[in-house]
Amino acid sequence: MCLLEWQLRDRILFGGVEVQIALELSSYDSRFPTGLARYAKFRCKIQATSSPMMHSVVTMRRVLLPLLLLCIVSQAALADAEIFIVRHAEKEDAIGSDKDSELSDAGRNRAESLARMLRDAGVTAVYATEFKRTQQTAELVARAARMKVTVMPAQETEALVSNLREAKGNALVVAHSNTIPAIIKALGVDSPVSVGETDYDNVFVVVRDPHPRLLRLHY
Repeated sequence: MCLLEWQLRDRILFGGVEVQIALELSSYDSRFPTGLARYAKFRCKIQATSSPMMHSVVTMRRVLLPLLLLCIVSQAALADAEIFIVRHAEKEDAIGSDKDSELSDAGRNRAESLARMLRDAGVTAVYATEFKRTQQTAELVARAARMKVTVMPAQETEALVSNLREAKGNALVVAHSNTIPAIIKALGVDSPVSVGETDYDNVFVVVRDPHPRLLRLHY
């Protein structure tokens, strides 16, 4: 497997103000279709120019990223299901003295963004760990899909991966910076992955087929 990266950049006028957009895709498999990147850019340009005037770049991101994920899900429809893996959102106790801290205001906002992003992604199973911050990050996605969050201990990677392999449809896993690399590796992706202590915006998409592929996005 090899790492492919695409950077999509464009400039769009919003109410007479020129705004630059940039989307970055990374694939750990050379078979991931490069045409997807061009298609995502094309769709984003149409969506942005046909939308009412947006008041912030944040609002624009909320429109573009779901479109990109929709392209990914549609492209992978002929393959096996997909697994979306994210780290929990920002927590109240950033220092780490509280081992079971709840989400901060920023974390709750990110959880809402995640729910909007995955609203049409066909998620049929949602997993979180025993910690509040992962369950609170996953809760809105599960609620939108009318299901409950399945709680599994953070260190039981083998049991989690077994469930994911047997599941039908797409799944969301909300985990931790120190457990995500092991989960991705156990799913069959050989390329190493790292998540920094201050990184909360990664979305890892594992396409489950005989040769698993990994896409890394940011939201």
